[in-house]
Amino acid sequence: MTTIENNTRLEDTAAPVACGGEPLAALTATVFGDDDYINQVRIRDVVAALGDIPRSGETQTEEASYSYLLLARALAALGGSARTIAADDNSSYALFDWAAALAPRLLVLLPGHLKLTVAAIENLGDNSSFQQQCLHDLDSGAAAGVGLVTELDHGSDAIHLETTATWLPEQRSFRLDTPTAGAVKFMPNVAAPIPRCVVVYARLIADGTDEGVWPFLMRLRTAEGLVEGVDVKPLPDNGFCLWMDNAMTRFHGALIPESALLGGDVAGFDVTGRFHCALTARQRFARAMSPMHSARLCTAGAAVSAARAGLALAVGYASHRRVGPDEASMITHDHVAGQLAHAMSDMWAMTCLVNAVRAHCARGDIDGAEVALWAMLTKPVASYTSWAVIEMCRQRLAAQGILRANYLTDYVALCEGILTAEGETWAMLGAAGRAVRRSGIPHLAGIDECPRAWWYRSLVEREQVLAEEAESVHHPDSAAIELAMSVTVRTAVDAMWNAAADMNNPVAQQCLYDSAALYGLRHVNDNADWYVAHGLLGRGRAAGLRRNLWARSAAVEHQLPILARAFAVPEDLPAPIAGDTTARWIAFAGWDLPNRPSSLSNDCAVGDD
Repeated sequence: MTTIENNTRLEDTAAPVACGGEPLAALTATVFGDDDYINQVRIRDVVAALGDIPRSGETQTEEASYSYLLLARALAALGGSARTIAADDNSSYALFDWAAALAPRLLVLLPGHLKLTVAAIENLGDNSSFQQQCLHDLDSGAAAGVGLVTELDHGSDAIHLETTATWLPEQRSFRLDTPTAGAVKFMPNVAAPIPRCVVVYARLIADGTDEGVWPFLMRLRTAEGLVEGVDVKPLPDNGFCLWMDNAMTRFHGALIPESALLGGDVAGFDVTGRFHCALTARQRFARAMSPMHSARLCTAGAAVSAARAGLALAVGYASHRRVGPDEASMITHDHVAGQLAHAMSDMWAMTCLVNAVRAHCARGDIDGAEVALWAMLTKPVASYTSWAVIEMCRQRLAAQGILRANYLTDYVALCEGILTAEGETWAMLGAAGRAVRRSGIPHLAGIDECPRAWWYRSLVEREQVLAEEAESVHHPDSAAIELAMSVTVRTAVDAMWNAAADMNNPVAQQCLYDSAALYGLRHVNDNADWYVAHGLLGRGRAAGLRRNLWARSAAVEHQLPILARAFAVPEDLPAPIAGDTTARWIAFAGWDLPNRPSSLSNDCAVGDD
């Protein structure tokens, strides 16, 4: 068995204290997959060994620069090929997920490098020498990859982007221009002075005709500096201490070669310089945006992974933190245990949802439009839920939660970045809801089991009613968001229920059934007024709702230790709250005080470097 840094197996790192190993192994396999253990352990080991410990005293610019060192080191340790990782969905997902939990500053570079640049060139390009030269540098991390999509005025509304790539037939090249102030590329992280190969989304102008938005590859910066015709202005620090070198970028006559167009075999110019493409405008745009779908599924899981890690830390801390005159553990207080149980049901729901959607989208019989829909449904809900969970954990841990050494603030910042990466989160969810309205309520393949409980029927009724009335409401955007959310919630329950049904351990099954029921009941309870207004929740059922909710919450509260340990967060994570918190902080100070356990040591890294 491949081992991790502290010489314990993935299964062993999550071994329960009071529960048998078999239930825990079944739960852990549900998180990481039955067939991917060794790869998960290998990538976890590499990411943990990077030592990306939260630091003090560095500027955001310094931290952003360190991210690029992490990228090069991670690629080298994983075999030296970004192309290999980008081409393997399981390895990409594992790297994103473990980076979010163990090396957040690495995670912020992965979407742009692996998915929006490397995978975009591989999947949309034509294997030209220019493209291969760029891929060579991206492969090892000698150049960093970024996707330049968002603009100052149009944000992530890519279909209305204004940046132009004008075809120059005499030179067989394109001229990139920023025609208006609002067309400035806004936010993509290109401020650090390092070599970059980027994919610029721009409007192709050929023979005076607007041919729509296409991806163009260019070397934005070399070892000698920015290429001619490009200006970059670093943006002010962001408010969440997120480690990104965000910038404004404008083009004024930057020349890129003919092979910069990532048109593959569907678009190009003949010998006379005339543009040819048989795709419709909708098909062109869908193809250009296709790298986004994989990036969304990657970052959705990354947000969930960060929140899982934070929740596991919070459960562990609350279990050993003694409060009050009776020295009872913090977790025995019902307001703490109840919030942690609700958060746990959220994280198992999002874990099963992301896993099921990723597996569904990997099927050969799923078309690009369906992949796009599932990505738009999953990313906003998973990332927002993760943010809410980790923020709750940070607040419950009070002073310990606000210190970077305990990772939670970094996880909050990471989730904020993922939420913000494509603009206003609910706008994407609204777009997904409108797509559901057009194409019908989607279902994942292979969902054979579903709860027979009344609360599940209520979830199904809600999405059906919302789909039927969406056209007639006075607030179509809000209605589309509600519809998309209801579809995603029901799908998450389906995914949890089927994951439980596939388990071969009854204790583990019951844990997941309880979490699924708690998650579903909470969403019925949160929308109780809506159900009453639509005649779908009578007085008797409403009274029973609260009793059922409390009962399921109590069950999950009892299961918190095993459910948290199934997330397999390394037990040697160098956060003071991950062990004897008092001892670790005293060791950090270097003080010798009485009544401390003999196990005190000075080897816990608290970020004092």
